[in-house]
Amino acid sequence: MNKTAKSGLRCATRVYLSLDKGLLEWVGPYGLFLALRPISQTIDYTFFDRRIETSFLGLVMGIIFLLLLM
Repeated sequence: MNKTAKSGLRCATRVYLSLDKGLLEWVGPYGLFLALRPISQTIDYTFFDRRIETSFLGLVMGIIFLLLLM
């Protein structure tokens, strides 16, 4: 393999590691997790406060929401 091909391959590897393993993971799964965590905690504390009535209400609301999405 000549020098130009090796240098191009090294450059492509660096770009792959910085974009795919760095930026895209933070924008995708980790970014989504960090954005939705406060919302899910608020819903959890509001509807699921370990009382039977409110937990059942949250469960029913979740099922209705999923059915509306379909």
